[in-house]
Amino acid sequence: MLTWIGSLKTTAPIRYVRIEGQVRHVTGDALKQALTPLLAGGYWKLDVDDAVTAVEKLAWVEKVQVMRIWPDVIRLKIQEQVPYVRWGKTELLNRRGEKFVPATIEGYTDLPMLRGPDGHEKRLFSAYREMIRSLGALSFRILGIEVDARRSWRLTMTSAGGSQSAPATRTMVVLGRQQPQAAFGKVVRLLARLTPEQRQNVKRLDARYEHGFAVRWREQDKQS
Repeated sequence: MLTWIGSLKTTAPIRYVRIEGQVRHVTGDALKQALTPLLAGGYWKLDVDDAVTAVEKLAWVEKVQVMRIWPDVIRLKIQEQVPYVRWGKTELLNRRGEKFVPATIEGYTDLPMLRGPDGHEKRLFSAYREMIRSLGALSFRILGIEVDARRSWRLTMTSAGGSQSAPATRTMVVLGRQQPQAAFGKVVRLLARLTPEQRQNVKRLDARYEHGFAVRWREQDKQS
């Protein structure tokens, strides 16, 4: 796709930007705003590294290659960010656990949400990936993991469910501050010993105890 950027008053002006790649979120207007100051010197004076830096500052750009094509074209080969999970309510993490902040996360609000102190993005992302693997064939998926200001971990899971006979249910898991991932491993081993019906019946599971668990069953709510 060629985007016309206008005629710049210089010898060997750059008049077009060619955009290549699967581009859904990066707009021509955003690219024009980022690049126009760098193109004023014309074809020969463009610093390709500066152009790469300017384009990669756009939220949805993960990587870009910039090339001059004689006589008046700049080619941008753009690789967009691929959202993997949300970070809080307004930010996203890509497939490497790196944070990026688009103007809106509309269309991605169904992704699992991780939330924690700034700087903990990659640790929580790595823990999330490991927890997914730990669940294996169990009929649960993780909706979110939260680490509060005291560094205490908890997560929310949902059962596969989804049918009238076995509707999806949510389970809150409290892991605490001490070795939360090891605590989650104990949770998985416990869930594996339960029947599917029993797993559906677990509303809250507190794994902060060294030699056991505190379990809140859904049937307790019905009886109270």
